[in-house]
Amino acid sequence: GTGVFETNVLDVRFTHEFRAGHVIGSSLCPDPIAVQRYLIEALCCGKLGAGPVAKKKPNRQKVFVFVCDRGADKSPQIWRHVRSLDRKTHIASYPHLSVPTMCVLVRAFACFVQTRQCVCTVPPVPPVPPLPPMDWAMPIVGTT
Repeated sequence: GTGVFETNVLDVRFTHEFRAGHVIGSSLCPDPIAVQRYLIEALCCGKLGAGPVAKKKPNRQKVFVFVCDRGADKSPQIWRHVRSLDRKTHIASYPHLSVPTMCVLVRAFACFVQTRQCVCTVPPVPPVPPLPPMDWAMPIVGTT
């Protein structure tokens, strides 16, 4: 049968931004160390990448969603940081990963709250013009 997802929302914005409004049930993790601590606790394995997830509930796939403001910087950086640590730890057992399902909230909290205000802790906000589409696969070109 199909498994049940256990969604964990990690808000990686600054504390004052989190206090101004956040996804109900999200956890404030404003820096990489706080994110790692959260993941260790959520996965119940002592340290990130220590091995198979202990006490894993059957048919419960943990999904971790990173949220930041505007979604352009901090969430993708944290995602890459965690994925890099996890891959390094599992270099001999790849594709096994301790944190296999992670994602970034597209267009971030500012846009999410406009359509999902009922699951956020913010007062009503006026609509913000949509952001242009983002191409995450676009190569970064250095400047000279």
